[in-house]
Amino acid sequence: MVHENGSTNLFFTLGDVSGKGVAASLLMSQLHAIFRTLTVTDLPAQALVVRASHIFCETTMATFFATLICGRADSLGGIELCNAGHCPALVGQNGRITRLEATGVPIDIFCDGRYTTQHVRLAPGETLFLYTDGVSEARSYADEEYGENRLMEFLTRQSQLPPEALIRACLDDLNAFRSGQSLLDDLTVMAIQRTH
Repeated sequence: MVHENGSTNLFFTLGDVSGKGVAASLLMSQLHAIFRTLTVTDLPAQALVVRASHIFCETTMATFFATLICGRADSLGGIELCNAGHCPALVGQNGRITRLEATGVPIDIFCDGRYTTQHVRLAPGETLFLYTDGVSEARSYADEEYGENRLMEFLTRQSQLPPEALIRACLDDLNAFRSGQSLLDDLTVMAIQRTH
């Protein structure tokens, strides 16, 4: 989900709910609605995750949880990220890829979970790349995992591409690796790039 409020901030979230099927889809819709409601408050990313986690925890069965990244980007390339147990965010800067690890537990694990925020500043042409584990855990016909290292190697070569082209190239690379092997999980990718 990406949302621009009345300020110059761009809010974004990317997440994954435990489980599969209709129940998981409904929970992701609920989580989406929670964040849509909260982003109008213009709170920092960490505060958004704390509030969303509390609401989700009070309204969801204990057997479910969600991992997610919530972020806020400003017009000068500044990004604050709060990662609730999700895959590391990958930042392409100066030809290198930096991993930004989770800063808290998945939401609904603890109703009073603690979260911290990480800050990064993108220069023009630099990219923040987010993904779900459906990407890193995809398997080839030979039962080899795509893996985070392969994804980072791909991004090292391609992170200068514009976001749409980068996402398309990533999916092409993943599909070539899979060689027709079925996906075991859904996958989502997001690329945010500072243009000027």
